[in-house]
Amino acid sequence: MSKHLGAAKILANYRDEGAMAFYCDINDDFIEVDQFHSDGRSHAMFSRIGHQPSRTTTYFAYVGFDIMPGGTDHEFYFFVLALNDATGEEHRYFSGVDTRRLISSPEDRSRVLRAICEMTFRLLHMVRPNRVFWYTYDDYPPGKALDKYDQIVSVFQACAYVVTRNDSYERKREWWADKYEDRS
Repeated sequence: MSKHLGAAKILANYRDEGAMAFYCDINDDFIEVDQFHSDGRSHAMFSRIGHQPSRTTTYFAYVGFDIMPGGTDHEFYFFVLALNDATGEEHRYFSGVDTRRLISSPEDRSRVLRAICEMTFRLLHMVRPNRVFWYTYDDYPPGKALDKYDQIVSVFQACAYVVTRNDSYERKREWWADKYEDRS
């Protein structure tokens, strides 16, 4: 009897979430990078994080560095990419508000953030940019949203970067990370 109640609960949850059911595919032991791209100036990698069988959609965590216009500094970015396996259509989720609707489970959201942090760590070790800039997608992000950025800052610091936060950039929060140079 409890077996059927469990199935009924799963179906009820699926109906509540509608077609937005997200199934997390992240291995808790190892983050697998599906692909790495580099043209010598811009660099990115992504990893499969989940799927949605009802719409044949696959989700990826995507992180990268793009060279900023007119210079050698890099802009860091990350997002969740939804890829419709049948049509090839893509949708990028930059906002935590949107990803919260997509990935409602706190455990799954934590796994996705861990994947983003792991790929950021790997990318920093591969590319070793001198200076990196990034900012929040949403205006006036709440403290809970900034916790995600604090974890990313920790990754940069673990890779020997000095990180500075600026809160005055057009309602956004921004960070600069400079490669630490030991001058002793």
